[in-house]
Amino acid sequence: MRNYDRINAPKPDGIEEKRAHIIGGGIAGLSAAIALVTDAHMPAGNVTIYDSLPVAGGSMDAAGGAGLAAAKDQQVGDGIGPRSAAMRARW
Repeated sequence: MRNYDRINAPKPDGIEEKRAHIIGGGIAGLSAAIALVTDAHMPAGNVTIYDSLPVAGGSMDAAGGAGLAAAKDQQVGDGIGPRSAAMRARW
């Protein structure tokens, strides 16, 4: 077996017919999508990422806009907004 074959896995049988649905567009969800496309050879059009925020990246989106801050206030435990402070006060 050549070294290339050990590092780069062969394309799985039937991967073109499979679909992936990833919940969350944070760093883990984006990493999972990239791994499916690059390592598992899944067509990029067969990968769907669902997220409640308008910008991918989760807490690491770096957008900082006012509209996004309002959306982030609804996330519990992200360290931003009054709901997060209320949750920390309860603990």
